[in-house]
Amino acid sequence: MPAFSTTTMATASLVMGAASTGITMMGQQAQAKADARSAAYKAAVARNNQQVAVWRAHDAAERGRTEVNKVNWKTAQLMGRQRTAQAGMGVVVDEESAGRIVEETAGWGKLDALNLAANVEREKYGLLVEGQNFESSAALSDMASRNALTAGRIGATTSLFEGASSVSNKWYGFKKEGIFS
Repeated sequence: MPAFSTTTMATASLVMGAASTGITMMGQQAQAKADARSAAYKAAVARNNQQVAVWRAHDAAERGRTEVNKVNWKTAQLMGRQRTAQAGMGVVVDEESAGRIVEETAGWGKLDALNLAANVEREKYGLLVEGQNFESSAALSDMASRNALTAGRIGATTSLFEGASSVSNKWYGFKKEGIFS
């Protein structure tokens, strides 16, 4: 088995310290990039979810307008049937109690339409708020992505300085012991 000289062992120690520093730096940068990609993916998913929520809000509004129109149409039909029935019985339409029945039907129909419209607006508002929450989540994930890259650079730089300090301390100790002349 060959014997290694003290100089060879000291040189190997310095080289391994430098290599360890480089590997640590590369690992920190790779982890930072992976964290940044993960956060960027989460941001993209949140933006997609936001768009879906906005589409759903528009759909709810459109469905609501259709339903309000149906309620108004049905109310008008009912009022027409009431007038026809009253006229068929010889009652003067739109006067006294016959008129009040038709007016009340119109009022209740209007109330139904207003309640429906209010419910639709609440649904639409809830979906838009959900979309805004997704946008906020996307912005937070974007920030996490940038922060991961910054942290990786800082960690790699810190490793470089710590490694350089360790290698220089070893070199100084070896030089002081006379291993390197």
